[in-house]
Amino acid sequence: GGPYDNEYVYTVSTDWASAGKTGAEWLVSQLGDNKEVVVLEGVAGVPLNDTSMPAVTEVLEAGGATIVAEGANGWNEADAQQTMAQILQSHPDVGGVYSFLTGGQGVPAAFADANLDFVPVVGGSGYNGEACTLVDNAEAGLTGNMVFGHPAIYAKGLEQAVLLLQGEDIEQEQYFPPAEITTENAEEFCQPDMPDNFQLGYDFPGLDITLEEYLEFAKQ
Repeated sequence: GGPYDNEYVYTVSTDWASAGKTGAEWLVSQLGDNKEVVVLEGVAGVPLNDTSMPAVTEVLEAGGATIVAEGANGWNEADAQQTMAQILQSHPDVGGVYSFLTGGQGVPAAFADANLDFVPVVGGSGYNGEACTLVDNAEAGLTGNMVFGHPAIYAKGLEQAVLLLQGEDIEQEQYFPPAEITTENAEEFCQPDMPDNFQLGYDFPGLDITLEEYLEFAKQ
């Protein structure tokens, strides 16, 4: 679920070290003349958050962005929306928003409620609401990149644990790139008949689990 440093531990994990940079690099590439950005971290004190955010700041500033306001999304879309709404009261003219692992639904909602034009947004909860928000607001100009870890990586971890218990040699550290939901592929992820908190990322390279198989299993 996050960084863990121990010489006896086998790790199967999202490459969280690059997850923060991936979204930040995308945001820099999307900024126009207005390079003022807002940054929302997840939950301070959690290793996953604290080890990723310094790289986010570094990439944004190296790309010419100026961080004009910071807050936290609490890894909750409602909190992301509330925090963003408060920031927009004093910074309504920002050029982009980086929100770590949540916010792809809440941040655009704050802009819509304030009757402000959308700006490029980085989020990444991996929930259906983010993907469908991109689809529903594409014609209104919303662009985004939702960077998240496949939940199915836990199945990958179980697969590797079974192999290890069976005496197989496996790599001790296995890191996989995060998934990305963008304006270009959001329709492939959005499930219109599912609730906002339906978790995406059920498939995983090498496991070949389809959505239909997952849903059938969930009924049992």
